[in-house]
Amino acid sequence: FGGSFMHLVYNRKKFFGFTTPMLFFYIVFMFLPIGVAVYYSLTNYRGAGGYDFVGMANYSRLVGDKLFWLSLGNTLKITITTLVILIPLSFLLAWVLKEEKRGNNIFKTIFFTSYCVGGIIVGLVWTFILDPSKGLVNNFLRSVGMEALALDWIGGRTLTPYMVGIITTWSGLGFCILLWTNGIKQIPGEVLEASIVDGANKWQQVRMVTLPLLKETFKMIFVMQFTGALKVFESVYSLTGGGPNHLSETMVSYMYNTTFGSRLFSYGMAISVAEFVLAITVSLLFMYFTRKEVTD
Repeated sequence: FGGSFMHLVYNRKKFFGFTTPMLFFYIVFMFLPIGVAVYYSLTNYRGAGGYDFVGMANYSRLVGDKLFWLSLGNTLKITITTLVILIPLSFLLAWVLKEEKRGNNIFKTIFFTSYCVGGIIVGLVWTFILDPSKGLVNNFLRSVGMEALALDWIGGRTLTPYMVGIITTWSGLGFCILLWTNGIKQIPGEVLEASIVDGANKWQQVRMVTLPLLKETFKMIFVMQFTGALKVFESVYSLTGGGPNHLSETMVSYMYNTTFGSRLFSYGMAISVAEFVLAITVSLLFMYFTRKEVTD
């Protein structure tokens, strides 16, 4: 009994020894900032000086704020564009490149390189490509006599969110390929061989065997890319700065401009809390419904 008790105490010491530093940093850098944001969102604080509690006044203001709804709409367009393109494309490339070949590893490295580039640099690079007046795309279209297709890819009234979604897809493609590839490697070879023996072709093997076994990988990629797309800021700030006339604002850029540009600190915190609630709500609902499907 004494030996078992000491073994239990030792294991608990190891457990708390490993988890306490991680828990400390998680509280300091995650939960504490969220609590501070919620606290100041209930005040009229402007970044300096005193403040008073105003209750839900900032959130009531959000309901009637047209720029907030515009930024929310742009954020959702970016998010949906990213998810619709990124998830199937990254899986397709991971499936094609799943074999351990030298050429495949080179392509994986090329795709992953975009993930290592900072958001500001990404925005600058794509500005040179998509700028309506001096960008490579429109200059090429004009040079080949297709000026009618030279659109306002960024900075216009319509296309900017979708272009940001494509840019976000480009940035995250390599990382998602890596996650899909690791998931595919975990599938037992016997399962795939059995499906071939049962007469499944390549498409049936992917649809009926591979994808169901990669459900946890899909859930992880979805949540990570969904929350990541909601937080897009650097590329938007480099591309348009939220303009013209706030037409390309995202929730994060609008929060930034409100907090540090207009000095409406508490209102900016209310925007950040609204975005946090949106992210956590959609993520939890997604996890719940996918878990229920697995249970059924």
